[in-house]
Amino acid sequence: MLIVCPLLHKPLCYICKNSPKFAHMSASSAGKKYRVDKKDIDMLNLPYLEKPNPYYTARKMKLYYEFMIRENLHKIQKWRQFKQGQNKQKFNDHVQLRRDAKFEANRERVIYKLEMYLIESGITRSKIIKQYIENDLMTRFLQGKIKNKQLYDIVDLIDKGDDKKLEEDLAKKEVELSQKRYAKQLEKQKEKEKKQEEELEQQRIESKKETDLKKK
Repeated sequence: MLIVCPLLHKPLCYICKNSPKFAHMSASSAGKKYRVDKKDIDMLNLPYLEKPNPYYTARKMKLYYEFMIRENLHKIQKWRQFKQGQNKQKFNDHVQLRRDAKFEANRERVIYKLEMYLIESGITRSKIIKQYIENDLMTRFLQGKIKNKQLYDIVDLIDKGDDKKLEEDLAKKEVELSQKRYAKQLEKQKEKEKKQEEELEQQRIESKKETDLKKK
């Protein structure tokens, strides 16, 4: 006897329809078994059957084919990675805005200090900005990247022409640190991906064992 499956839109024999291969599962049960959120299952837009909810009689529950959920777990993983990337970008944007605001406030404070310090020299504000504030070493100082020197040490280095050598040394160290940091992040990412693959493989093995036991 053939039965037309309303989810697959094709005929299935009675034995196949009631076999473990075509077992139904709710989103809540799938979430517990495969360690995903219920909303992740809903996001897949898989075909489902509506049945009375045994716990809340006034509501209905969605039943999916378990094999469909299992085959689409990789999509959930990709979605999670995308969301994490979005949240990280929002956080980075917020941090950058705070940095920019802090830099601008620090810049104005330093300009005022230099105006007071150089007032007797008759140097105008525009010249202070051009000669000192727009200097690469001063920019690094304003960003809080030079901890072992005071403002007037930086001014003295600029006046003597020693700023370029120090800036080159600091820039080189910054590149080296950035490369080391990137290598560590890459290593952590690979370890994370490997762990996720192992978890998915373990889920597949457990699911296969369960299916084999039901067949027996």
